[in-house]
Amino acid sequence: MVKEITTVLAVLCVSSALASTEIIAGWENWSHNQAGEATRTSGARASYTGSNWSISQTGVSSDGSFGNFLTEPAADTTNENNDDGGRLPNGLEGDLIFSITDTTGMDRELGFFHFDSGSLRKKSSRHWKLEVLSGDLTVGTVANGTVPEPAVGGTTDWFDYDVDLRGLADPVLDANGTVVFRLSFTGGIAGSSGHHQMLDNVGVSSSISEKSVPLGLITSSGIGLLFLGLGCMSGDKWDKRG
Repeated sequence: MVKEITTVLAVLCVSSALASTEIIAGWENWSHNQAGEATRTSGARASYTGSNWSISQTGVSSDGSFGNFLTEPAADTTNENNDDGGRLPNGLEGDLIFSITDTTGMDRELGFFHFDSGSLRKKSSRHWKLEVLSGDLTVGTVANGTVPEPAVGGTTDWFDYDVDLRGLADPVLDANGTVVFRLSFTGGIAGSSGHHQMLDNVGVSSSISEKSVPLGLITSSGIGLLFLGLGCMSGDKWDKRG
């Protein structure tokens, strides 16, 4: 007697990692001595040091995001204390060095370097550059740009920046590895009283790609067939494997 297998009822897939993006290190408060720990971390240790930076209640971004990246809880929007905002004062040039060390024991691809910045007056150091100084990621300049002049002098117009790290030759923070970034601001006229460059809500995000692995088929007869190399539905798009 011939038993006919007619209908495929299901494709079994397993997702090896849930697609997600998170801030692994974020700075929302700043230190007058130009050095401090991250205000939030996820699976990391992180700190910063600065050159020529100070703090100010007026140097506070109030949009509740890291760059354009919204988080839960939101980035700090308070301006109750001087350390709520970072300030590069009076046309000085300066930089901030951010160090991040993985504590998860797993490789993680980094997604973006986020920050909010604005100029109080036009002679501040508005030209910014982001570099990888050392560590697991590809060393060198990542991106640069210019913060626009304020529409009205004496009023800070804030701008959100999200620098994509995924295009680096090596964007992966290795298990227990470290990466060191430098964010510098130049082009100001030193001694220009009140021409401050503001900075707040600096964060580095990680990106974990979803990987759906097809395991096999279940037929109407209850027979399982193992196969490899076919596509599995992941959310609303196909993830081609093999």
